Amino acid sequence: MTISMILASQSRPRRDVLYAAGICPTIKVSHVDEPAALEQAAQQAGVPVERLDVGHRVAILAHAKANAVYEAYRAVADTSKAARGERVIAYPLESEQVRAQRRADEELSANAAAAPAASGSSDVGAGQPASVVSSAITRDFSGVTPPTRVEPIGKPVKGN
Repeated sequence: MTISMILASQSRPRRDVLYAAGICPTIKVSHVDEPAALEQAAQQAGVPVERLDVGHRVAILAHAKANAVYEAYRAVADTSKAARGERVIAYPLESEQVRAQRRADEELSANAAAAPAASGSSDVGAGQPASVVSSAITRDFSGVTPPTRVEPIGKPVKGN
């Protein structure tokens, strides 16, 4: 059974208690000004903060933190709901320029692999066949015109 929970605190002991119970919470720090929240609640009750019992203080802070996190998520949801426009997705590795370069690289690799075998010597990778030697490829996409897909921003994106 999976339990979804948001922990509105950075408290490592609170997180550890949840982990021990088999719950892996999403941690979303509330950034509540705890002294200010307690002071406001005490003023509403007409007593000094010191007169609030510990249980009441804990409840005040828990409510303030939960409300702050709720409002943060609500703001994200409202922004997402109100978003308009188009999502443009580019696929630079599928551009004709990159495909042509990839074919040329493969041809060059095939020729390089065949050349040492024909001559009987190889200086690629200290005696390693060309297929074993690899290097990172960095591409400059500044001159590439990638194919794109345009869709409404409200259309859900399928996850992998």
